[in-house]
Amino acid sequence: LNWAFAMADHIAYLPRGNYFITSNLAEPVSAQIVGAGSLTTRITAQAGVTKVLSLASTSGAHLTLIQGIQIIGNATTNARGIVVGDGGIQGGTFRDVWVHAFTGTGAIAGYVRNVVGFLCEQCTFSDSTVNLQVEGTTTSWPTQTMFINGAVIGATTKGVNLLSGRNVIFKNVDFESNGQEGFYSRPVNGAVLRNIVLEDCWFEGNYGASTTQYQIVVDGSLVPAEYSFRMVRGQYVSGPGTAKSIRLIGNVISRLDDITLVNSSANPQLTVSSGGIAFVTLGVLNAGQYTGLVSDPTNVAINGAIRSGDVTLNANQISTTVTFGPLGLNEPTNLSHIVLTPLTASEAADVGSAGGVYISTITPGVSFVIAHPNTAATDKQFYFLIVN
Repeated sequence: LNWAFAMADHIAYLPRGNYFITSNLAEPVSAQIVGAGSLTTRITAQAGVTKVLSLASTSGAHLTLIQGIQIIGNATTNARGIVVGDGGIQGGTFRDVWVHAFTGTGAIAGYVRNVVGFLCEQCTFSDSTVNLQVEGTTTSWPTQTMFINGAVIGATTKGVNLLSGRNVIFKNVDFESNGQEGFYSRPVNGAVLRNIVLEDCWFEGNYGASTTQYQIVVDGSLVPAEYSFRMVRGQYVSGPGTAKSIRLIGNVISRLDDITLVNSSANPQLTVSSGGIAFVTLGVLNAGQYTGLVSDPTNVAINGAIRSGDVTLNANQISTTVTFGPLGLNEPTNLSHIVLTPLTASEAADVGSAGGVYISTITPGVSFVIAHPNTAATDKQFYFLIVN
């Protein structure tokens, strides 16, 4: 393999078969590395290998494509499967590459570092401590990096751990059954994250049965400037006994467009806290999914001009006024624009039933009043959602 990879500007063909390596492969300078397919051309790392394949500055001057190979690390400990941009590279494409079974402390299947213009297409990173880590050695790397039509499945910790980057895009990627978050991002060391996009992605079964965790966490609390993050047409499967959907923390400017929550009852599904701002357009929501959908109401706009929060009717209190305005465009103007749901199951009978809590009046752009026809011996707490 090292001999083939050393043929500068040539194509290194790897026929189907098992290639067992006992040491790290030399940095390739061939123009392309092409296998027979990720199911049939397999490079298996043996004990002692710490990094199977590294693409750094030298290979960046030559290598344009890696295609049709599988990299297996089940005999290694604390190793990396494939590292892109160890020393900075320009361009390059991975296609039909499967990297998996890299376990142990610090093990990473795919590691994307200092690269500009990198495309990863139809690739799978799976069954490793961290399946895919995106982290440059300086604050703005990598950039112009895209992952398309792939999968990040079965990590023991995080599916994707994104720590720095500009214009990093995941499109039609399956984030599934990872031990912790499917997608986690918390920039460190002054890193800048701009235009981080998840588009047409699927999230299911991440963080297992934990009902207090989230499948996606974007934490901008350490970002010196805003963290710009966008999700488009995301599908999130959350239900009883599963993790919640999305948590945005700190200095995050987010746009969530056409987001769909499937079979969801674990709430709140979207949490925004510590100064984050989110603009959200909801897709399909099943019955009951408005309940506690969003926390931190002052920082969330949904469907263009929406807020969510909670309100309490204290013991022996007949009514209370909730101030919400001004919200800007499309302010709610009638009672049908406000959805009231119980905070817990114990208040469920008090919403939408005869003699229960109801919204009595609304002052457009200012406030609305919720009331109860009878005084109660205990506090009653409810979520409200203002919709267009």
